[in-house]
Amino acid sequence: MKRLLCLVCAAGALFLSTEARAQFANHSVGAQLGFLDLDQVGGVIDWGLPVGITTSNYIDAGFEWTFALSGMLLTVHPVGGEVNQVIGVTGGPGIRYLFLEESLRPYVGAELNYLHIFFGNLGVDWTSNYVGIGPFAGIDYFVGDTASVGVKAQFNVYATLTNRVELQTSKGIFVTGAAWF
Repeated sequence: MKRLLCLVCAAGALFLSTEARAQFANHSVGAQLGFLDLDQVGGVIDWGLPVGITTSNYIDAGFEWTFALSGMLLTVHPVGGEVNQVIGVTGGPGIRYLFLEESLRPYVGAELNYLHIFFGNLGVDWTSNYVGIGPFAGIDYFVGDTASVGVKAQFNVYATLTNRVELQTSKGIFVTGAAWF
């Protein structure tokens, strides 16, 4: 009787099991939209709305290299003047570690960042080039075999690229979507 019960359970498990799946794809191209609090860069820039592209490539053992490039609309509050909008560009290479390599992928990482602000004719007299590093954490969820959505939080520390080094910080949150191949 025990043998028959074991045989029926084994046959039932074979018939009810789902198909075997290989590892998800290892390369991605995606988009991100976010909010960046720039902690009064240069004393007048308050926040920005970055929109950009992202890419990643799986290395091994849970590590991926990443690259992000975003253009952003920044809000400028000149002292004694009106509120203006300027354009900025940010992005750079990074690396991240995946804690899980399943449908739900939490991760942590770090990214080298470059920030350039195009002030135009606002009459602002300070550098608009910054370089820095930013640790980040996030989570991706696969909505299919080749598509994921996620959220990422990041903190950046920038230094100016001038003779007088000044440190700036920023905090950001991003919503991401990616196609995997």
